[in-house]
Amino acid sequence: MDLQVCEARYVFEAKTIQKMELLVLTTLKWRMQTVTPFSFIDAFIEKLGCDQPISRSLILRSTQLILCLINGIDFLEFRPSEIAAGVAISLVGQTKMFSLFQHVHKVMIIYCLVLLFLYYLHVYLYFSLICYHDDLTI
Repeated sequence: MDLQVCEARYVFEAKTIQKMELLVLTTLKWRMQTVTPFSFIDAFIEKLGCDQPISRSLILRSTQLILCLINGIDFLEFRPSEIAAGVAISLVGQTKMFSLFQHVHKVMIIYCLVLLFLYYLHVYLYFSLICYHDDLTI
């Protein structure tokens, strides 16, 4: 089977490509699944002591918050588990947050929570300013 497109500078046989793919997969130890904050959020919300089953609205809010945060450059320094822990604590509450410290780094969770608070404050002030501006123009 010819796998080349257009004018191929290098010509590889299918067997050669398969060997290269196997080399990459072996180097990665066959770990192809990306770890994201979504990988941890359910477990962390449960750890925080939600006695009732996790509601769809809580999952939706955590998903929206994670999607907003990963766009921000400030959150790039956190591991996916640290972002998930921060989001879970901010949504569920801080009463049992120490139960997560055995799974993720305590200082990074607290730092993530501070940034989350600043993010909430920024969004609140932004929308307050828009509403205030709309009131002035009416």
